[in-house]
Amino acid sequence: MAGEQRRIFVCYIITWLKNLGVFEIGDSINPEWSQDSRVYARQTRRTGRNRKIIIVSIVAAALLIGIAIGIFAFASRGGGKYTKVTDVTGLTHAQAKAKLKSANLDIVVNPTQDTTNIKLGVTKVEDQTPSAGSTAEKGSVVRVTLLDVPFKAEQKQAATTTPATAPAATSPTSTPSDTGMSAPMDGQPIYPYTKDGSIACGHWPAGSTDYPYFGAPRENTRKHGAIDVYPPTGKGTPVKAIKDGTVVQVIPDFYTRADSEVCCGILIDHGDFVAFYGEMTSPATLSVGQTVKRGQQVGTVSGTVQLHFEMYAPGTKARSNWYGPQPANLQDPTGMMLKLYGM
Repeated sequence: MAGEQRRIFVCYIITWLKNLGVFEIGDSINPEWSQDSRVYARQTRRTGRNRKIIIVSIVAAALLIGIAIGIFAFASRGGGKYTKVTDVTGLTHAQAKAKLKSANLDIVVNPTQDTTNIKLGVTKVEDQTPSAGSTAEKGSVVRVTLLDVPFKAEQKQAATTTPATAPAATSPTSTPSDTGMSAPMDGQPIYPYTKDGSIACGHWPAGSTDYPYFGAPRENTRKHGAIDVYPPTGKGTPVKAIKDGTVVQVIPDFYTRADSEVCCGILIDHGDFVAFYGEMTSPATLSVGQTVKRGQQVGTVSGTVQLHFEMYAPGTKARSNWYGPQPANLQDPTGMMLKLYGM
């Protein structure tokens, strides 16, 4: 046994010396050992080739598995930034919320309905906006109207309605005087734009830098200089002039979204204040010097699904590209906007 081990060791040494170029196989003194060295060398080369084939196969298989996993992950996300709106009518609020969440959509109850003391989880959906089958941007909201839930206006009317047995009122019903202004978009906003309301609604996580209220914290200690108004119909919603005025500035590239959509902004002098309508779809449809009437369309909501609304002091001629402390002529538009939407 010791002789056989010695023979294998000598064959290994001869092969090693051959690889170093010390001598060619066949120069060995012992022909038998030289022959064994050739056999051993062939086996070594064969083993090396097999090892390389195995390694290459493993690497190729790993790459194919990685590609397959990536394709599956992309497909499971649905790909792209848009998704189909699923039908949630007839479902309970809890079921509708779960179904929309699976489609990367959020849910909000029609803000004109009074959900006080209503168990949302078991209340069924009667209607939805956008409608089922339409296309919506991922992360946007679907507004639902709930079955058998009263509307705030109906409750207010019921509370003030005179009983049938009471004598008729002798004084006329008072109506709010027309201020010469109107809301910039149709429908009640789906999210509050006051500080307390936007924080309490739960749409934004605590400490978010995306709250829509005026003065909300932004990156690098910057303060939000506007209110963001979210219309129920989202992208493409017509934006209207809230009052007669004159266009004093058009900013074609006010804001660029992560998907490269460029949003424009228009500054309009309304006389007793100057308003900036921002984050609208480009290109702008108005030009400097053009006059607008109250209710006239001045643009449409972009993919941000919101109107970025700023208000400035009378006489402002341009919106500077400020990014830091708020300019002295900037004003808080929250109170005015609440009145325009009857809140």
